[in-house]
Parts: sequence; structure tokens; C-alpha cells
Amino acid sequence: MIYIYDIIKYRKFQVFFKKEGKKLKIAGIICEYNPFHNGHLYHINKTKEALGVDAVVALMSGNFVQRGLPSAFSKYERAKIACEYGCDLVLELPIFSSIAPADIFAKNAVNILNKLNVIDYLSFGSEDGLETLDKALNLMIKNKNAFDETLKKYLASGLSFSRAYALSFNELTSSDIMNKSNNILAYNYISALNETESKIKAFALQRKGPNYNDAYDEKDFASATHIRDLIYKGKDVNNFVPALPDEKIIDLEKYFSYIKSIFIREKNFKMYFEYDEDTVNYIKKHIYEAKGYNEFMDMVSRKNFSKSRINRFMLAMLLNIYKDNVSRDKEYDFIIPLCANDTGKKVLKEIKKHSDVNIISKYKDLDNLSHESKLDLEILINNDQIYYLMKGMDVKDAYKINLLSV
Repeated sequence: MIYIYDIIKYRKFQVFFKKEGKKLKIAGIICEYNPFHNGHLYHINKTKEALGVDAVVALMSGNFVQRGLPSAFSKYERAKIACEYGCDLVLELPIFSSIAPADIFAKNAVNILNKLNVIDYLSFGSEDGLETLDKALNLMIKNKNAFDETLKKYLASGLSFSRAYALSFNELTSSDIMNKSNNILAYNYISALNETESKIKAFALQRKGPNYNDAYDEKDFASATHIRDLIYKGKDVNNFVPALPDEKIIDLEKYFSYIKSIFIREKNFKMYFEYDEDTVNYIKKHIYEAKGYNEFMDMVSRKNFSKSRINRFMLAMLLNIYKDNVSRDKEYDFIIPLCANDTGKKVLKEIKKHSDVNIISKYKDLDNLSHESKLDLEILINNDQIYYLMKGMDVKDAYKINLLSV
């Protein structure tokens, strides 16, 4: 895997930072680290090298991730390894955002970074780089009506929304941008920065090598998907990761048994996030035939059914996440630091100076929150209990909100 890094000077994001008494130059990374691997380590090192930043802040998904599944390893273990190998501070991306589709995931995460008032750069990987993505963004803004019409055409043909969106986007922009996994999030990041008129500057590492769903290349880099597959098969992954959490990987078969039990109990499916009647009927048709999770996902693989959407809907049922819990406009008045080194603790002090966001480092800090935010955090804690139960861990640990130090 080779990254070619550069900052493209282009209209929307050429906003220079004015110090105004701020001591640290900080890059943000939106991530899952599921698990943390050599590609992530390279990304962090190149970000520091290219930008000369004083600190890297990772906004990382918690115990449930964007593909609609429990994370392979628990959030504190993943955060600890990230801090041991280059991040200075790891914050949790709350569950209402971490399990959302790419546009909501990106917009919510950018909203959080904006609110911190200390982030100078957003660093991310991309197969095509900022210049190509910026041109595509301008075309999409100028030709929204044409895009909407093309999207309707593909949806009417029976394609899933994600596939219809990708085809419409590529057709309008005369590109294959949406065929590449890193580009999808990268585009949504620059779109969110543009939409929020953010002062954060976009920084891209132009990526070449294994993509999200690819296997590995000749330089000891592998995708997170491939690494997880190897771990499930009992294979050695030491060439691909600097370290692994000291715990077992999530048991997807146990998780699937939880999902089956929910389908036995539940009668009202319409209230859950990602509900679609055809999808629900199709799940019902196959969920009890399947002997395990992987067999079930093979059964439901059809052109008009997105695996990620099916996973997100099933997870929403398990975790009681409703349609109105998830929104592109979701804002949080709190952050949850998971792990920090000494530099990261200085960043937290900067956040306290420059932002009115509440820093939740212990359970008692919930008392400082609005009623709505307390409810959000109680849901997060309840869902962490479910995760710990699936992992065979002590469910009481979900209430032990604490900042790890490295």
C-alpha cells in the first residue's frame, strides 16, 4: 500500500489558521480502527510528517460500526492501541452516527470536529485525491436536479439505494469515484466541510493498494476486512498489525442468535432506523433457515438489497435505535474521551478553553448535560452493556466511563 500525500490548494478549503492564542496545531482523523493496522499507522505518520502538526485527534466509532455490526474488538482496547501507535487523543463517535450510512456518518463526525474549535485539518485517505473530489462536488452542487432524476431512474429499476446512488454519481461526474471505498467517505467529508462552511482544511492521502474489501498487497498491508477474516480463521495477522487487543474477537454467531430472538419478539418494525418493508419481509423469509450469520448474508444478497442496510436495520432493532435517533443534522453537546497521552490531555485542555462542549470522563459528568443528551448517553451505555454481554465481559463495565492514559 502506497500513499502519495499532498494538500491541493482549492477554493472551498483554502482557509488559513489564525492562532489567536492557541498553542497546538491539530489534525483530526475520523476512523473505526476495526482493528488498528499498518495502514492506519502509515496514515497517522504521514499526516504528522506532511502537516507538521503537534497532535492527532481520532474520532473513532465505539462498540458498533458503520457496516451495521458490533466492532471486532471493544472501543477502549482499540483506542488504547491507537494512542500507543501515533494518536494523541481518541474520542468516541456516538452510536447514532457510527452506524449510519456514509453521508450521515461523515456529516455528524464533521459537526463534532467543528464544535471542538481546535481542529485545523481533517486527514483522510482517498484513491483519487482532493482535486478530483472537489470537481465532483462542484458538479453535484450545480446539477442536483439532474442527479435526482437519474437516481429515480435507477431506483425504479430495482437497484438498492447505495448502488443507484453510485451509478448516478459516476454518470453525472463522468468518473468511477463511487466505485472506490475510500473515495466514498472522502467525498462525504469534503461535502460536509463545504456544507458547514468549516474552517477545518481537508488533507488527503492519495491511496493506492488494498481497499476496504480487498485482501492485501506485497508490503505487509491488509484491509481491516481481510484482517478480521484471517483472525476468524485462526490465521496469524502479525505482519499486518502493530498490535492486537488482548481480548477475543466478537462472535458473530452469538450476535446472530441475538438478532433471531429479536425477530421472534418484535411485531412493530416500522419505527426502527433503516426500516424498509421489502427488506423486512425478505429477512423474515430467510433468517430462520440460515444456520449462521455468514450463510444468512449469502441468502439475502440480491441487487436490490444492500448488505449494509440489512445489517444496520437488524442492529437498530437489537439496540432500540429509531428513525428519529439518526439524522444528518444530529448535534452533540458532549464528547467522550476514550484514551489520551500527555499531548492528548493538553488537547483536552484546549477544547475546554475554546469550546462549550461537555467532556464526559466519568459517569457523574452526565449531570451537566441536557435532558436529550442524557438520554443519548443512557442509550449508548445500555448498548455497550449488550456488547459486553456478547463478548462475555462484565456488563457493569459499561458504566465505567473513564479516560485511559498511555
